[in-house]
Amino acid sequence: MVFYQRTYPILEFYKKRGISVEIDGQGTISEVRERVRTALAVSREGGAR
Repeated sequence: MVFYQRTYPILEFYKKRGISVEIDGQGTISEVRERVRTALAVSREGGAR
């Protein structure tokens, strides 16, 4: 409960500004790492978030 009370407002802050990305954390380390790298590349290019 404390986690959500403290982190939810921070997540909403970034979501409202369009500067957050949700990444599926299920899968192997390599799969998740590739999702993170792809999201960062898109973000650096100014693409959709």
